Amino acid sequence: MDNKTSYSKDKVGKRLKEVRMHLNKSQKEIAVLLNISQNALSNYEKGQRHSPYRILVEISRIANVSLAWLLTGKDSGKGITGKEKELLNYLGKLGITDAQEAKEIFSTLKLEALIYQITSVRLSIEKIINL
Repeated sequence: MDNKTSYSKDKVGKRLKEVRMHLNKSQKEIAVLLNISQNALSNYEKGQRHSPYRILVEISRIANVSLAWLLTGKDSGKGITGKEKELLNYLGKLGITDAQEAKEIFSTLKLEALIYQITSVRLSIEKIINL
C-alpha cells in the first residue's frame, strides 16, 4: 500500500468518526474540545477536507490513540510520542498545518536518517578495512 492510499481524507475521516463514537461524544462536543466549528469536524469526518495535523494530534491525545493509526489505520502500539509532538510543534511554527504535508516531511526525514546511518556504517567499514 503506498502513502497516498494509506492517507486518504475518506479513511482518516472514518477513523475520526470512529474515535468520536468510541468516546460517546457528539460532533459538537468534540468540536468544542478542538476549538473548531461543528461544520469543520463534519467535513473532516466525511472526508471532504484534509484534517489539519493540529486536529489529528489533539484527537490522538484526547482519545489516547496513535497518530500513526489516525493517518494510516495501522497501529504502532503507542500514542503520539514526545518526539513526534516536538516535530509537529516545529512544523506548526514553520506554518505547515496540513497533516498530509507533515506526513510527507516525516517520511523524508526518516529516509534522510536512514541514508545517514548507511553512510556512517559504510565509513566505519572503510576505516576498519584501511587499518
